[in-house]
Amino acid sequence: MLDVAGYRIETVAIVDDDESSRASLTMCVDDAPVDPYPVDGPLPDGIEAAYQSISAEAQGCICDHQLQTGGRYAYFSGAALAAWNNQHDLPSILCTRFLGSDSQMPIIRGFLKYLPVLRKPEQLEGPDEIVEALRACASELSGTFAPQRRSWRTQVVVEHVDLNDRTVSLSLPAWQVDDPIRVRIDDIPSHLHEMMKMGYRAFVRANIGEIHQELLYIDWQTG
Repeated sequence: MLDVAGYRIETVAIVDDDESSRASLTMCVDDAPVDPYPVDGPLPDGIEAAYQSISAEAQGCICDHQLQTGGRYAYFSGAALAAWNNQHDLPSILCTRFLGSDSQMPIIRGFLKYLPVLRKPEQLEGPDEIVEALRACASELSGTFAPQRRSWRTQVVVEHVDLNDRTVSLSLPAWQVDDPIRVRIDDIPSHLHEMMKMGYRAFVRANIGEIHQELLYIDWQTG
């Protein structure tokens, strides 16, 4: 059992549509001071129902991102589920080999504000790594943000709009990395959709203390 940041975690759910990956992560968690709860699936159709099902059995969760490649395991992404869990006080880590993937990051980025901890599978192979990840997640949910996760009011500039995959490339003049990031148009407030043209500037909140591009989130609420 872990007692971290006010959270008592005895059981950690393993959510992955791939049976072998689920079994492998279950073995890793079994070496940590928590019990694994592999979720065989299929998950309930709605995210809220899936959360209710998982939280009835576990106090933490490690979730794969692509939950739809191995059949009808889930009808939503792991990023969406993990973010929902965290918003409803169930510490959840997103574990995915697609971290940094050009095809998946626009999807994941839409949920990053509510994903305190992202890891690749090889970063959760040891019990200490699992404990550290759960501790970091619980800490943020309790209100203590790591410096690289804290958001600041800053400006973004539209560099490119791709209507084929419905993404917008944004640069952040105050950020220390020059590469633009892509976000989905569907994750931008609807009243700004018509403004998404090259050169348009807007104020957002972003964790500009983060140095890794794949972990930078955009919060369009500037208040």
